[in-house]
Amino acid sequence: MIKKIAKKLQRPGPGSSPLNTGANSQRSDRRRELFTATQTTLEIAKESVRAVPVPGLEPAIAGLSAVLNVYGTMLANEDALELFGAAIERLEKHITRPLQDSRAKDPEFLDEDLMGQLNGLGKRAEALQSRKAREKFFGYKEDSEIIQELNRELDRIILTFTAQGAIGGEVEARKARKAAQMLLLNGLRRAQARYDSSSRAGTNGCFEGTRIGILQAISAWIEDPASPSIFWLSGMAGIGKSTIAQTVAKSEDINHRLGASFFFSRDDAERRNPGLFCPTIAYQLAIFDDALRFSVTRALEKDPDVASVVMEKQFEQLIAKPLKSINKPGLTIVLVLDALDECDPSSGAVEILRRWAVELPQISREAKIILKVLVTSRPELRIQNQFQSRSFNLPSQQLILHNVEESVVQADIELFLRHRFAELADLHSMAKPWPSEAHLLELVERSGNLFIFAATAINFIAGAKRGPLMQERVKMLLEPPAVDRDSGAIYQKLDACYLHILRTAEGELELTMRDAKRTFRLVLETIVLLRNPLPADALESLLSLTPGNVITAIQELGSVLVLPNTDDPSTPIRIFHPSFYDFITSRGRGSGDFLLSTAGCHARLAQACLSAIRKSLKRHPRLVNNPWLRNSEVLEGTEHLQTIIPVYLGYACRFLASHVSSAATCDDGLAESMKIFCENDLLTWLEAMSLLGDIDGAVSSIQAMRTWCSKTPSVTEHTSELLHDAYRVLLRYQLPLRHSAGHLYTSVLSFSPPCSLTRQYAPQLRAEYVLKGRPETWDANQITMEPERVVASVACFPDGERIVTADWLSSMTVWSSTTGASILLLEGNPEPYLFGGPYPIPLAVARDGTRIASAPPGLNSIYVWDANTGAKVAILEGWVTEEDGPFPVPLDTAERCSFVDFLPDSSDIVSVSDVATFYRWDLQTGEPKYSYDLHDELPTGVAMAQDGATNMEYKGGRNRP
Repeated sequence: MIKKIAKKLQRPGPGSSPLNTGANSQRSDRRRELFTATQTTLEIAKESVRAVPVPGLEPAIAGLSAVLNVYGTMLANEDALELFGAAIERLEKHITRPLQDSRAKDPEFLDEDLMGQLNGLGKRAEALQSRKAREKFFGYKEDSEIIQELNRELDRIILTFTAQGAIGGEVEARKARKAAQMLLLNGLRRAQARYDSSSRAGTNGCFEGTRIGILQAISAWIEDPASPSIFWLSGMAGIGKSTIAQTVAKSEDINHRLGASFFFSRDDAERRNPGLFCPTIAYQLAIFDDALRFSVTRALEKDPDVASVVMEKQFEQLIAKPLKSINKPGLTIVLVLDALDECDPSSGAVEILRRWAVELPQISREAKIILKVLVTSRPELRIQNQFQSRSFNLPSQQLILHNVEESVVQADIELFLRHRFAELADLHSMAKPWPSEAHLLELVERSGNLFIFAATAINFIAGAKRGPLMQERVKMLLEPPAVDRDSGAIYQKLDACYLHILRTAEGELELTMRDAKRTFRLVLETIVLLRNPLPADALESLLSLTPGNVITAIQELGSVLVLPNTDDPSTPIRIFHPSFYDFITSRGRGSGDFLLSTAGCHARLAQACLSAIRKSLKRHPRLVNNPWLRNSEVLEGTEHLQTIIPVYLGYACRFLASHVSSAATCDDGLAESMKIFCENDLLTWLEAMSLLGDIDGAVSSIQAMRTWCSKTPSVTEHTSELLHDAYRVLLRYQLPLRHSAGHLYTSVLSFSPPCSLTRQYAPQLRAEYVLKGRPETWDANQITMEPERVVASVACFPDGERIVTADWLSSMTVWSSTTGASILLLEGNPEPYLFGGPYPIPLAVARDGTRIASAPPGLNSIYVWDANTGAKVAILEGWVTEEDGPFPVPLDTAERCSFVDFLPDSSDIVSVSDVATFYRWDLQTGEPKYSYDLHDELPTGVAMAQDGATNMEYKGGRNRP
């Protein structure tokens, strides 16, 4: 049929004559030329797009080429063919060639509409190609309509594409925008706490085939949109919580649903710091989704310092608002928070849970996304109370690991041990079965439901590296445990395993090293008690050990420590599992003579820090030459701060005070070292803390050292005075010192009053004389706090570390009394409630420092707040006031509260109304236990006695209205 039609097309048409044959031949040649040119252009375009991953473009061009091959040689209308060829040339010129020439070859600028048009073009061309031959010629009025339709589609695509701007410029612009966003994000201080971060090197997920039931339960929870947003997996140490969390995080990462993960660790300063939680989660969310990246970077642009504010603001700006703004209904985002109990201080863990409880329902409602948060922790009381508290109004799914049937757990442990022993037997050509069935089952029995026993045991056995020695270690682990009865049945066999490992490692070291026992224990206690893990070379510098001694000393401890690989010696050495820390630092755990005297060990570490500072910490040469430089200028041109302050020296500066404060207060040697430090190195240390960007840490360090010195009889008065003056200097001049360490030598000490510090370090000052403006003595004002609104009431925390203020809108702010920094903001009324002007607000802090009570005017209630998290824990109802007059008329039993306080045991709250009615409130139920009238006159002053009795003054009292 096609041949017949083709012949018909070649015959002379109506009105033609044989004389027109030459003209027809010329038109045929012209069509062939057009066909060939168009076909060539398409082939070039087809080759161009193969290296450019634009969805839909390559199939579209391939389809057009196929259509041309079928239609082109049969077209009678050379104008249509010429138009088709011109459209193909435009496609190649405006899309395929620029894409190929673009260095980035980045198709991100293509929007979904354009990709949809390209896909549609490809499908249309494929449909035309697959039409039956008869349909191809008789399905349309004229053959030119086919080409015209394709021409129009091509022109629409080209118009859409070119409307977005020049392709190369757009690619580069998008690259620049993304680079700018990443620059902002990379400047966000965060912890290396991802499930796969280098700080967690050596950690593994669940062994294949184990924990199936638990993993299935978590998976079903994630898949079910109607299930609670939080899943709390709790259990004792060593039972496998982190391994399960690791497995879930990895699985959800593969499924592209893992928004972020944070694996807490008490032996890592960053990973235990609640202040880094929100920035770390926000950074990972920004990497997870482009829309979230835009929202997070926008928050950083609006407030560059948002990562250093209180957690409430951090959470709102960096996590909650970006998640609420994402426009992807039905999207599932999973977050994994492991070992929440290792957050330090523990109040940070409570606050994190509170933030999620407050924000999760709003996020899910506004963004219509499915947000799932997996939390693992030990069942510590603070965390347990949050999940059981009435104020924690967020449903959660809970699973207690140590309540899982032991037979199920032991079946998983047996599977794990059989596989690992088989690997070891093959690796070392051991005769099978090895170990014997009886020995293997006994190891399973000794594991109980603690996976950490099985993992530690197999690593200890594998560390022998030779068959006979491995067999000896199996027998060693099967010996009856000779540990303290106080160790408890749960951890008794694990403790015996740890004791075998330490004795074996120390015994083998004594065969190869002089003074092996001292070196072994020094390195071990240092690794266990470090506030932040250090690599081997930094440990050697801090402890003044010969290079190579650290790795030699602990080479047999691979079953309890995470050791660095030979190709990456910079990896910090850390404890493999927290249960080992508990074993070696807790009495009654059977650690024998390996039990660490933590006070003595911290004293030795403090001495090591002081020695490193004395020997190695010097003034920066740039500051010596020009103390007016800003810190950014001092650090300019250095790739890393570590080139100026090495890792071990940075550790000594940051954590000196922590070790000092943990040492015994009767240590005369440490007192003498502190004297030398204060008289010679105090200013250099302050300079280093400024360059490290840790002035807040310097303030808290000075305060901690002052506290220790005040309790240590052998500390000289001069040492205490130097620390006191340094503390006052930091409080007054912390703002300039945050930006320029050189201010110490130019203005800070020069404008401080004459004191021990200025006299001690006078030779180092650049301004020798100050003619005017230098105070004679330190004034009573130690620190100035600057609330945004007028303060109506003030209360102090019992420990003196914090102050709470209430403003005239009833908002409250908790301040650090040592640094003046805002710690917590508790929002009050959105509108002022005035009784003739700012009115004193009844305000009290519980004796244990855990609660704040306030009675804002006009809110008709007493509010009780958690002083650590800012969450409302109780509302005591019953106060009603009228709008007019500063002394409203009571309506029935409703009055305005004029006094509130906690009983000394913090159990109940007492209040007095403006009509002299006394109330005692039950904090658990929120109901008054009893009430009675006090007097016919209104009290002007009320105070709580130490024994809980209530005393009132009536001086200047008013009669009841």
